[in-house]
Amino acid sequence: MSEVTFSSQLQSTMVALGGATSVQLKFAALQMALASSNKGAALEKIDKITKDQDAAKQCAAYIQQALQLQTNAESNTDGAKGNCSEMPADMKAFFDEHNLATDRDANDEWHNKDQWEFNIAHLKTFQETLGANTQQEMVFVNDFMGQYNAYLQGASTMISQSNQTLLGLAKGQ
Repeated sequence: MSEVTFSSQLQSTMVALGGATSVQLKFAALQMALASSNKGAALEKIDKITKDQDAAKQCAAYIQQALQLQTNAESNTDGAKGNCSEMPADMKAFFDEHNLATDRDANDEWHNKDQWEFNIAHLKTFQETLGANTQQEMVFVNDFMGQYNAYLQGASTMISQSNQTLLGLAKGQ
């Protein structure tokens, strides 16, 4: 979450408390705004993890398909494209979408065994990168949720202390 977004959230929270004179309540509101900010950041990270996991599943399927196409290329001795097999359009789109290099001769989509080896290596590297990114994003989510819980606890403590102060005043203590 950007600092601008957080700043505007904090300002709106403090404006909403304009009538509140209790420092404890203002601090509790600040803690709630910080908790909300961390929750939003965690949700953004979770969305990224979900997208990366979907891409990793698709990548695994393409690795299996590419291995089969590599085998097909080895056994294909027919026609002008002997010892080659064609990359399907959806696989090519995946490579293009994720900026993965493909080994192409004359800018065509027909690949021999060695070219498929190159393509498979790039798919596997991308899959490993997605896995590492997912692990890092999970660390961030864990951190944001820890902060979220700490801020909620801080807000709860301040509200409780404010209530005790008000009860003390009501009792004349």
